[in-house]
Amino acid sequence: MLILGMETSLPEGFVFLAEDGKIINYHKIPPRSSSGYLVPAVKWMLEEKNISINEIKAVVVTTGPGSFTGVRIGVSFAKSLSFCLNIGLIGIPTLDCISFSANCSGIICSLIEGYGGCYFAAFFEKEKKLRKIGNYLFLPVKQIMSMAKKFSPQRVTFIFSNRTSFPVINQNDEFYLYKDAIDLDRGMLKIALKRIKNNSLDNPLTLKPVYVSPPRIKRSTRWKIQ
Repeated sequence: MLILGMETSLPEGFVFLAEDGKIINYHKIPPRSSSGYLVPAVKWMLEEKNISINEIKAVVVTTGPGSFTGVRIGVSFAKSLSFCLNIGLIGIPTLDCISFSANCSGIICSLIEGYGGCYFAAFFEKEKKLRKIGNYLFLPVKQIMSMAKKFSPQRVTFIFSNRTSFPVINQNDEFYLYKDAIDLDRGMLKIALKRIKNNSLDNPLTLKPVYVSPPRIKRSTRWKIQ
């Protein structure tokens, strides 16, 4: 079975192609360029493997939260492919996928940098299965850390989607900063295969992105009214 994967919610996204449970092609999407790069990246990836788009049997996409534009474009494209090609659709919230893909267990807090000093975040309990605790959040790190204290004496593992830049977190018996690599593409594929096996697919007419905060709108300084 050929599966197409797309991640456009993070600053630097990617697309991948998987066959029989293995990733056979992968392309990065340059930072904040999903609108102009997503469709060509999928086209190049298929051409490199001499595969027709009609051979794809399912598409998996992260649904956010994250980049408002990236999420909207990725989810819309995935839904369009699913509807037009009559193939399976699997939508996965990005924070859930980060927690699932990380090699750790216990109480986890996954975070994606947003804007204005705030982060998209969610708490999870991960043992044999992954369970989200509470709602998706959009808050400053200090406030998220204050919420994490309610899990004491259990230690909370913080996972940031950007592993090259972290806010200051004092690691102790309560908090741990996860710094290992996260294979998000493999995590997406694993979730997709399980949901296909269980026939737990999304409806392309009803799948919605996960929006936690309003889009960030920058005021243009190019044009001024005199």
